[in-house]
Amino acid sequence: MAGKLAYERYRWFHVQVVFGLFPNARHLSERFGISIKQAQRDIEFMRD
Repeated sequence: MAGKLAYERYRWFHVQVVFGLFPNARHLSERFGISIKQAQRDIEFMRD
């Protein structure tokens, strides 16, 4: 289940960027109820 949630976060983040909305760790954490630290790790993962 965690993999599915991570995929949903990555997809949401990608769509935001495509539409020119520049999400950050706070937006990601509030949207999915995760910690800011986890949101930062997700963003770092997507950069690689």
